[in-house]
Amino acid sequence: MLVDRIQRDFECCGADGPSDWINSSFNSGNKSGSNERGIGSTLNFGSFRIPHSCCRPSSDTCTNKVDRIMTTDGVGSVVGIYTDGCINKFERFIKDKWQWILITGGVLIGVQIFALIFACVLCCAISRAGDK
Repeated sequence: MLVDRIQRDFECCGADGPSDWINSSFNSGNKSGSNERGIGSTLNFGSFRIPHSCCRPSSDTCTNKVDRIMTTDGVGSVVGIYTDGCINKFERFIKDKWQWILITGGVLIGVQIFALIFACVLCCAISRAGDK
């Protein structure tokens, strides 16, 4: 679900592109005679799948074709699929928003330090009240 959400929000497909899904564990159910899983496994079947989240929302034909793409045709045969990889899109997002990320982190650190100081002062006040 997380990968689908990232691909939909960033309008991307796979880490470097849609062809990353060919050897992924997402397609391990389609393999015959192989127990290998993961991106490094070999492709030994005639078709593969790509998640529906790789399709543009305006493309109706894409969602029908991504369930069975022939390895000989490749991902280029599917019209309406995102062609950019998610890593590049995510890097661009971080570069565009780095100031806001730093400001948010600084504010959170400041709030934590203030809460720590307040807790120490409260602890000292409670221990002084117990001494009287």
